[in-house]
Amino acid sequence: MNIDDLHHLDDPDGFIPDDEFRAGSRDRGRRLTRRRRAVLGAAGVATAMVLVVGAFGGYQKWRSSQIVRVEVAANLDPPVVVADPGDDDVPPAPTQALNILVVGSDAAMPGEGREFVTDVRTDTMMVVRADPDASTIGVLSLPRDLWVDIPDHGPERLNTAWETGGPALLIDTIKANLDIPINHFMQVDGEGFQRIVDQAGGTSLWVAGELADRNTGFAAAGPGCVQLDGTQALALVRSRYLQLNSPTQGWVSDPTSDFGRIGRQQVMGRVLAASLLDQELSVGSADDLLGILIDNAAIDDTWALRDMAGLLLWAQDLDLDSDLLLATPPANGGYAGQASVLYLDEAAAQPILDRFRPGPAAPAEAPAADPGSAPGITTSLAPEPTTTTTSTTLAPGATPDADEWVQATAPDGAPCP
Repeated sequence: MNIDDLHHLDDPDGFIPDDEFRAGSRDRGRRLTRRRRAVLGAAGVATAMVLVVGAFGGYQKWRSSQIVRVEVAANLDPPVVVADPGDDDVPPAPTQALNILVVGSDAAMPGEGREFVTDVRTDTMMVVRADPDASTIGVLSLPRDLWVDIPDHGPERLNTAWETGGPALLIDTIKANLDIPINHFMQVDGEGFQRIVDQAGGTSLWVAGELADRNTGFAAAGPGCVQLDGTQALALVRSRYLQLNSPTQGWVSDPTSDFGRIGRQQVMGRVLAASLLDQELSVGSADDLLGILIDNAAIDDTWALRDMAGLLLWAQDLDLDSDLLLATPPANGGYAGQASVLYLDEAAAQPILDRFRPGPAAPAEAPAADPGSAPGITTSLAPEPTTTTTSTTLAPGATPDADEWVQATAPDGAPCP
């Protein structure tokens, strides 16, 4: 590439931060450190990275031009456009609920411009709903083995929609099968997740014993708190075949498969976001986060960074320990031919899906999933408590349930350092 090709990216006015700009950035960082908020990891990455938008003025316009955009405008449900007040220094807060499809891939997206975003597999699929009327953020984690009807292709697993038609077909499939709108799209790759964990200084979790997944390379000694770097954190959230070394049974496999992985992703997301947002976010670190968005993510072609910044500013006023709602649609295990799949429990799923649809929000309770569909997994719309404890007192040598293998806190509620 010729250096002359880059001249059009230069800001003709130049960017020179003054004392007021520096002071404002420091104050915003201090306000973040006073709030411990938890939001699902991919969503936390998305919002934290765009903090820089509200502060960098002309500089961010140059940086934002480097972000990879995915052309899915025709597949999205456009949000209602509210008149812009014209104050470029104050990003607009959302005035209506927004559903954001967030996809995590298990490897770096290939290509200099990462145009071929479907050349990698989806490891995580979730719909994040920011609802200013209810003052809540909801996260609907979608199992990739969910059996759905892919438009113009027929019945298949949900992740097949991505492999067949990329973001556009995945959006269409979710809308057609779950009857929920999708307003925006974001994809974050595995390298971006690793970088964000390392940017946060790693993350600490409590594990119930010695854990390992020989497929992803995850390993941790327990019981007790463990410190994970970006590489190990990624290995954990990717794990579908986690095992625990029981003192009485030897190596025991997690029977919940994709549901177990979703549960661990939710635990990781809470802890990671708290670690990240507890740090004093300087101008330099905010720019590093924007760099991760540029290097390791792609977003839809309708989503302005200024609107993303407004979403973050709105979320700063929430107490996400109580205003974050986590859910997984109830599903029953079965077979489609020789393939092991998950069939949506239509009746039990409706109160959950209603929370992600237009109109008044449903009560924050939902029917429990069929215990036979996902052992050890409870589906709930209620906010999780600030601290979590194991639900049973184990006898010495007993093997804990799989949903107790990885926790955000120790069993007595004490946080991990």
